Amino acid sequence: MKKRSETYGMSAVLALVSVGCAAVHGGPPADAHVTRYLGCRSSDPNLRIVETKRLPPDAPRFREVAVGGKTQRVSVLDGYRVLYGFEDVAAAFANVKVERSDPGAYAADKDTLIRMQQTMPSTDKVAYRHLVLNGIETHGVDKPELDVGGIVGSYVVFLDADQAVVSLYFVNDRKAATKISDIRAYQLVRDRFLDDLTRCFSAGGGNAPASGPPADRP
Repeated sequence: MKKRSETYGMSAVLALVSVGCAAVHGGPPADAHVTRYLGCRSSDPNLRIVETKRLPPDAPRFREVAVGGKTQRVSVLDGYRVLYGFEDVAAAFANVKVERSDPGAYAADKDTLIRMQQTMPSTDKVAYRHLVLNGIETHGVDKPELDVGGIVGSYVVFLDADQAVVSLYFVNDRKAATKISDIRAYQLVRDRFLDDLTRCFSAGGGNAPASGPPADRP
């Protein structure tokens, strides 16, 4: 099994639309601890789920993250990537990963991911935020200015009852200029999106869309 590495820095390049994927040929049953959250949607009628892909069944049961300049591992028993985009302008907005931790490692994973977010401002020019949205613990970092074509914000949401982690990456797609013209416009769309999703998470999730082929981790 080939090892994959994933570093959650703001400078990481994410393949939001074109991603190498393997075809589905069986695999383990879907885990309700994550699938119940795949159908959570934005209240913006133009901001929709573009695609949903499951991690391949032979993917490593962990991922690597950068914490204070050091690489650490967090467990991943199962996971999905959900891409949200603006339908009317065909532009990507958020790459969302819903992943189940090993229940025995969840507390340690959570601590690692919180420290990842807290230490990111020391290596990137970003601002750290700790929020409780609709009763859901959330940790985020944002750039002070728009980075056209790059990641503007990165958030981690913890679903303690399911030992699940939701990672959100907000991208400033060039085609979304009419939607997000400046940093304030980004903040307004981001906050509405976070409120919509955490409200859905707090209610136990939504109706999951049909899953596409499994997705490799970027």
